[in-house]
Amino acid sequence: MPKMPLLKSNLLRTNLQQITPVKISAALGLPVSRLFEIAEAAEKHYRPTRVTKTESGKLRELDVPKPFLKCLLRKLHRFIQKSLLFSSAAHGGVRGYPKSRFTRQVDI
Repeated sequence: MPKMPLLKSNLLRTNLQQITPVKISAALGLPVSRLFEIAEAAEKHYRPTRVTKTESGKLRELDVPKPFLKCLLRKLHRFIQKSLLFSSAAHGGVRGYPKSRFTRQVDI
């Protein structure tokens, strides 16, 4: 099996330092002040929901983001994916990447 190249920690750290609140706000299309308002009152952007598990029938409590926050979180995820360097070994959940025969998806 070929060895995967490892990222040097200083390379990742330098890249991470380049992500600033100003850049995040530009990527999300919001003023920095609005980002901080959302972060300070995060609990009001979620709604508690109960879902019944199919196998056990037990109730599972979830805090589901409201549509506005869900949209922002998707944009933030895309921004981070484009902005940060990741090791080639970090591929969990990547669309189109084959799943390992040793992993199993389990709902907790």
